[in-house]
Amino acid sequence: HQHVAFDRWYLGTVHRILEKIASGAPETWSAIASTLAREAIDDDAAAQSAAGEALRVRRDAQLSHVFGAGSYGEVPVLGTIEWQGTRTEVAGRLDRVIVEEHGVTIIEFKTDRVVPHADSDIPRHYLRQLALYRRAVAALFDGKPINCGILWTAEPRLTLIPVKYLHDVERELDPVHPVS
Repeated sequence: HQHVAFDRWYLGTVHRILEKIASGAPETWSAIASTLAREAIDDDAAAQSAAGEALRVRRDAQLSHVFGAGSYGEVPVLGTIEWQGTRTEVAGRLDRVIVEEHGVTIIEFKTDRVVPHADSDIPRHYLRQLALYRRAVAALFDGKPINCGILWTAEPRLTLIPVKYLHDVERELDPVHPVS
């Protein structure tokens, strides 16, 4: 098994492939994945690895809802939130958003090679990112519950973050405002 450098190019390539094949016909996925990977990554082994990883995610039946009806990719987030007693601009891009009748789920893709299996082992900066995004989009969805998840592309596996963790992070970052 050849070691592949998993840098931001790799991460960006997996993201781009998933975005391009999200709603396309399954028979086109392999060709699109290979083309995008070769365009973005010079090393053949790394390009094949990125394409393979994205295809495993997209073909996983347990993750099909992430790309199904009511899901959107690369959704820009621009908003002003109350944070630590002042108005703060939040700008980002959500990898996937699933809008359903009973709620909304924000999903970030992460290409970490070591995937945490306990919620308590999820890196705090990922939780902070999701907590900020959650706060920023809350006003857009008329009081619907906003859930957050991380899709670990290496396994692949979707971890839905317990709301308690997001509230804890918000309390740490913004002790001025109570979390509802």
